[in-house]
Amino acid sequence: MTPTILVAASSQSLRRTLHALLGEARYAVLEAEDGESALGQLIGTPGVSLLLTELGLRTVDGLQLTRRVRALPGYQFLPILVVSADASPAHEAEGLAAGVTGWFSQPVQAAQVLEVVGRLLA
Repeated sequence: MTPTILVAASSQSLRRTLHALLGEARYAVLEAEDGESALGQLIGTPGVSLLLTELGLRTVDGLQLTRRVRALPGYQFLPILVVSADASPAHEAEGLAAGVTGWFSQPVQAAQVLEVVGRLLA
């Protein structure tokens, strides 16, 4: 079965970039443009294998989204990766405390994203 990745990003260009990258790697990709939509899709779509979210989402930011996902029954171990223009140690520490699995700085490096996603979904 093809793993499904939910990409949550307010930036349309980031969503398109990640969708194209992951789609070419043969992953099924869902998109959400804000945190509330991402949460709704995650709950409403059985079998999402990984959440890849932008830190600066509208409505609910990436860390709030992570906290809400981790509070849901059955989602404690879902891999959650965050993309951010601000990869400061303080933000990364806050992300880890929220339950983030990994962190990418923008601009995203295709090879790095594919390596980490592949490792997490192997």
